[in-house]
Amino acid sequence: MSRSNFIFICYRREESSGHAGRLYDHLSAHFSPGQIFMDIDMIEPGLDFAEVIRNAVSSCDAMIVVIGRQWQSLTDAEGRVRLHNPDDFVHMEISTALERKIRVIPVLVQGATMPRPTDLTEPLAGLSGKQALNLSNERLWKHDIRTLINLLEGLGIAPVEGPPEEQKQPEEAGPTEEEEQPEDFHIITSPLVGTFYRSPSPTSNDFVRVGSRIEPDTVVCIIEAMKLMNEIQAETTGAVKEIYVHNGYPVEYGQPLFKVGRPDTDDVPEPEASPDEVEVIFVPPKDLHVIYSPIVGTFYRAYPTDTKPFVRVGSHVEVWTVVCIVEAMQLMNEIEADVTGTIEQIYIENGQPVEFNQPLFGVRLPVADGAQFDSPAGTNATTTPAEPVEETYMIPSPLIGLFYRAPWPGAESFVQVGSRVGPETVVCVIESMKLMNEVLAEVAGTVKQIFVEDGKLVEYGEPLFEITRERAPNA
Repeated sequence: MSRSNFIFICYRREESSGHAGRLYDHLSAHFSPGQIFMDIDMIEPGLDFAEVIRNAVSSCDAMIVVIGRQWQSLTDAEGRVRLHNPDDFVHMEISTALERKIRVIPVLVQGATMPRPTDLTEPLAGLSGKQALNLSNERLWKHDIRTLINLLEGLGIAPVEGPPEEQKQPEEAGPTEEEEQPEDFHIITSPLVGTFYRSPSPTSNDFVRVGSRIEPDTVVCIIEAMKLMNEIQAETTGAVKEIYVHNGYPVEYGQPLFKVGRPDTDDVPEPEASPDEVEVIFVPPKDLHVIYSPIVGTFYRAYPTDTKPFVRVGSHVEVWTVVCIVEAMQLMNEIEADVTGTIEQIYIENGQPVEFNQPLFGVRLPVADGAQFDSPAGTNATTTPAEPVEETYMIPSPLIGLFYRAPWPGAESFVQVGSRVGPETVVCVIESMKLMNEVLAEVAGTVKQIFVEDGKLVEYGEPLFEITRERAPNA
């Protein structure tokens, strides 16, 4: 099947023309202006606008739908929602692409979210099931544009010299001499939607690096989906030329992950690990509780950055005490302590990038009054029976979804405040993607507090329950 190497940008001028124009500039710089269609200055006078739009959509390989905060709520002069009008140009463009099974890529700007199926008319309902790409502002714009370009190239869209319609076909049938040559690289794409990890654990070496030699059964990364770690294999022989995705970032189905050079075109030796790449294994100290980063981002000890740090070494913290900020996707995410104790170690320098699950702080837990300590040699210290130490443990949500305290409406709740739980006790269910996911306590103790109301939406990492548990003070 021949390709047109054509990309269509669908947008609403009233709310996202700036983002769409900037997107057009970047794509035109990588591909060519003739490969990117926007309605501005591209339709000759006297032509039927709707007919040109339909023909353009029908001939494209991919459609990018730019969605801003007001995309689905804009109304016409009579107060009717424009997106519900079949003659609305945006409605016409998207419905044509979906009907003709053209790849539709929603691009979210201005912090917008994807519309629900109930927000769309029947011809557009298929849009709500498409995986979207968030297009950030200044700091991550280039990264997000690179991700989009990689995706388009993964669909087979390649840069051409000049407008596609001006490209001349060979006079003789069959491929040209260049087309007969095999491609000199292979793209490894994601087989599912999930989160991309370059190593089996936060403290392990990467599976592969640029220059690594791989075989078909070489594991190149892991993609986490629905709490399952899925190993992705190379399925080809060669050397890794480029890695397109940052560690800990979400990926969509079919998104390019790695560029692999063919064995007959690359002669790159296996790279030797530089001092910065030598594996450093973090061993959690037995006498400290470690607070880990729940996301990928940039670590800040204060916000605004020129103000007093949230905590210092020696600071006393309680559960819910804000200890730092991790900036991700231009959002300032407050990281809270999940135990009561004293900050004894800070593992990250201010302003440095952090990975998911990277250690941030070491917290000394409190010791009960009267606890027995080792006596100096040669002394007879008076021992006092030690009281058990009460620890607080937070059960966070392992995924985004709806929180339910009971297995079905009208049934008895899994747990109440005061309930005794064990590591395998089911404390709630979270509905996500029409699946009911049981959440286990993972510790033995007593339910002290329930933070979420039944039926409410919860975010990944959001605290659900507070559990108190006892341990011996010298344990």
